[in-house]
Amino acid sequence: GPNIPLLLVSTAGYDASGRVEDLARQTGTNLQAVAMGSPEGYEEANSFVSQGMRNGTWVLLKNVHLASQFLTTLEKRIHSEQLEGRIHKNFRLFLSSEPSDKIPASLVMASILMVFEPPPGIKSNMLRTLGSIKESQVPQYPKELPRLYFIAAWLHSVVMERMNYLPLGWSKRYEFSEADFRRVVGTIDSWVGIVRGERHHIPPEELPWNAIRQLVAETVYGGRIDNAFDQALLRSFCDSFFRAEAFNPRFSFVSSTTSPICCEGLTLEDFQKWVKDLPAVQSPEWLGLPATATGMVLTQRADATLARLAKIQNLFVDESGEKSEEQSGSSKNAKGSSASPADSNASARWAQKLLKSLAVYQSVLAGIKFSAPKSTSATPIALALRREGAVAQKLLKKVTTDLDELVEVCKGTLRPSNYHRMLIDAFSKEVVPSSWKLYVTPNLTLRSWLSDFRNRLARLGELLAVKEGEIHLHKVHLGCLLFPEAFLTATRQAAARQNKAALEQLEMQVTLYPTDALPPAQPTDITLIGITLHSAALNTTGTITPFADDRTAKTAVPVARLYWALKKKTDKNAAPTIDLPLYLSDERAVALGVVPQPVDPSVPAHSWYQRGVCLTSWEADDK
Repeated sequence: GPNIPLLLVSTAGYDASGRVEDLARQTGTNLQAVAMGSPEGYEEANSFVSQGMRNGTWVLLKNVHLASQFLTTLEKRIHSEQLEGRIHKNFRLFLSSEPSDKIPASLVMASILMVFEPPPGIKSNMLRTLGSIKESQVPQYPKELPRLYFIAAWLHSVVMERMNYLPLGWSKRYEFSEADFRRVVGTIDSWVGIVRGERHHIPPEELPWNAIRQLVAETVYGGRIDNAFDQALLRSFCDSFFRAEAFNPRFSFVSSTTSPICCEGLTLEDFQKWVKDLPAVQSPEWLGLPATATGMVLTQRADATLARLAKIQNLFVDESGEKSEEQSGSSKNAKGSSASPADSNASARWAQKLLKSLAVYQSVLAGIKFSAPKSTSATPIALALRREGAVAQKLLKKVTTDLDELVEVCKGTLRPSNYHRMLIDAFSKEVVPSSWKLYVTPNLTLRSWLSDFRNRLARLGELLAVKEGEIHLHKVHLGCLLFPEAFLTATRQAAARQNKAALEQLEMQVTLYPTDALPPAQPTDITLIGITLHSAALNTTGTITPFADDRTAKTAVPVARLYWALKKKTDKNAAPTIDLPLYLSDERAVALGVVPQPVDPSVPAHSWYQRGVCLTSWEADDK
């Protein structure tokens, strides 16, 4: 009825609001839509709802999980208008949202709830995507259009399915949706119509491939991408799919033995039948990923799940299930009244449990004596390391002081402050307190963070003890520095001074060595350890190659040599190389730089991006 909202809940990256817009278009209904999340959106939404109730139009409010307070007011308003009989019988209110606990429960109960999830697998994606195109909507000529739609559907399915393989498929989650596919179809219709003229057939070589590739890669899907390597990945798919060879009878979308041969049909019905005949289970190689992709992602998800389980353990609930002082609030109040005996016992048990945890945390840092040596050197690398030492020393003092003060709080010798309560709340969730986050780290539990911090202090202490001008003779664990980006910038500045060149004239080079045998280092060279190569192997000559064993997911690089070289013009006769991203960790959230690497010339260049090949500088088990 007009007084019952339709709540459309869909997972991130799968927007169901497009279905409402399609339905309104098909039925000729006036639909007013607005995206929530800003004050302007609230005003516009109120205006649209008022007009809809009065005139009987449809209203679509998108992303309502960003406007929880507005939803509470909206629910009361609908109820009030209903009682007064002022809602038009044709009025319909659609609310689209991601799963969120911020949506009022009463609104959920009063609405018709519909949950949308993207179909898993290439086959399901293809069936849904092709099914969204009606035969009546396909122009009769040219006859090549259905195949172009099929290629676009395959691209869309690959783009969507790779979202299930984060951060291997894409470095982050993007808001791709079925609306993007519709825009690709519209782009194809427009450009094919331009070159067609009055012809019923267009030779594949004369189709506007360049225009389609450019618009799809840069505007349609590419407009949502903000990572250069994700952009290169998308471009590789567009270049591989949208080309004249896609009309060949034996064309395959992916250079893999498991990839299916493209359908030879001419109509949408032919292509849908081909999709239905695909196997129920598809290999990740159909997406351009390595065969080990599923195992790699499941391992990462398992680690993340274990980390979350550790965080939700509550230090304030003892074995009998009684709540602590912090949760019950019984041990302190505004008047300072004393707690009951039962509350005092619960508080004592809570304090004892916290003391045990604090003892574990203190033991991790036990025996650490870190002191940043004083130096007057003004070289870029010395300045960067001096900053590292100062921040590390300050943070170590803060961490140890906080732990010692919490021990006193538990023993009753120190009155807790709001800051102490913030620390206790963080410890109860096994998360790192915000006041300790002076540098970027992967998502770690508190205990893992402390162990990692101890490791960083030890490695930093070794670097700070190196004599000036001799750092090239020592090994540097880049991922264990507090500020690796600043250190890389310092090495670039040092190389610029050495070569008397501008910073813009230099590019970072990293040579990977399969063994510990290294040539002598130059004064501006940095020898790196802790580098990991993902989704590829390193042969005996230092060239990146595909894995010979599909069960392998990554390769630990024994040692690498970093240096800055003057940019050179491209040599067509040089050995093939590819620019790989160097990330802080396998979360692929922080990019440290771009590293050109020699690769196996027998492997197509686009395959490296599609496989998610990259370098990382930190692993959870780094010691």
